[in-house]
Amino acid sequence: SIDYTTDHFAAAVASMEHLIELGHQRIAFLGRPTLGKIHFDRLAGYHHALRAAQLPLDDTLVLSTINDPSDWVRAMQALLALQPPPTAVLAFHDQMAIECIHVVVEAGLQVPDDVAIVGSDDLYSAQVTRPALTTIHTPFVEMGRLAMEVLLRRLADPAAPPVRQTLASRVIVRGSTLDTGTGSRR
Repeated sequence: SIDYTTDHFAAAVASMEHLIELGHQRIAFLGRPTLGKIHFDRLAGYHHALRAAQLPLDDTLVLSTINDPSDWVRAMQALLALQPPPTAVLAFHDQMAIECIHVVVEAGLQVPDDVAIVGSDDLYSAQVTRPALTTIHTPFVEMGRLAMEVLLRRLADPAAPPVRQTLASRVIVRGSTLDTGTGSRR
């Protein structure tokens, strides 16, 4: 058995700390409960960072989604309809975060000045969207390289023990969270 993963709890905490350091206090979380442990680890990291910063836990800022872009759009629209709306969103993955950027812009608002957005995975699309997406870098290449090494070892020795390793991730800061100083409302 080969199991490489990242510390989703720590990644969510780091993302939240970045947003909190920028002055955000109303931060939303868009999750994917059907993905089980990953979702619950990230949600726990979200809650942990809010508690550590002594910010209120507001259940209206936590929304569950399914794997459907129209559901991500609906969720982001629901967040923008809140009074007051969140000033930042931690989205479950980059594709969801990019849809959130589109919803914010279509609502006549600016990213990051009105709503900062963070994704996860650091896909190529995160770099080329405008503004470029702040995201949690997941070391997919390293995971693949390590998995291949283990696979080759197991081919040579089928009795080799299972491998489970948690790799570090990091927040890649880009334009979707950088405060450009053009009138942010935090």
